[in-house]
Amino acid sequence: MKKTYGYFIPAADAELVRWLNNFKEQITIVGPTLGLTAIQVSELTDKAQKAIDALLTVVVKKQDYSDAVLLKNMVRNEEVNFIANTAVVLKRHASFTENIGGALGIINLTGAQSRLTLQPTLKVNVFPEYVEVGFNKRGQTGVTIFSRIRDTEEKWEEIGNAERSPYKDTRPLKVAGKAEIREYMARCYSNDESVGQNSEVSVVVFGG
Repeated sequence: MKKTYGYFIPAADAELVRWLNNFKEQITIVGPTLGLTAIQVSELTDKAQKAIDALLTVVVKKQDYSDAVLLKNMVRNEEVNFIANTAVVLKRHASFTENIGGALGIINLTGAQSRLTLQPTLKVNVFPEYVEVGFNKRGQTGVTIFSRIRDTEEKWEEIGNAERSPYKDTRPLKVAGKAEIREYMARCYSNDESVGQNSEVSVVVFGG
């Protein structure tokens, strides 16, 4: 196993640059005293300089990145906010239309499409005497929950609406003592209007 004796080497890049500069200077003074030849001293100082050059490149790039992030934040806080505030004023103008807003990119044209494609998610758990249907309503008013028995001719049955998760399905078994494989599905609604797509189907075994 390779041994490492670098416990005295600084971990931080900036500290390591200072350490290498000092080593490079001092080794030329004390190297001969410690039995090093001129070639060996030169090799050590060359390696120290190469390490310094590489580290300084990283340090400079890190500083450049830090400066760029600072400038970006200043731009967002000043220039972009100024444009956004101006856009608010423009949208109040009597001649403003959705076509103008769309051309300038200052109105949300994806909201309607999002309502068409949004889909709730379900997490179904079984407990004694009921099934718990957890859901994410995607910012809408609530969800309509449907259920059916798997591998039967039974159609999807709307079993309830829920605005807060979870919903508890307390329906009894269709045949007492006979476990059922139940499928659950949901769809979002906004106020009284159904929106979006049906959720993925979740399946559980309910024994009553």
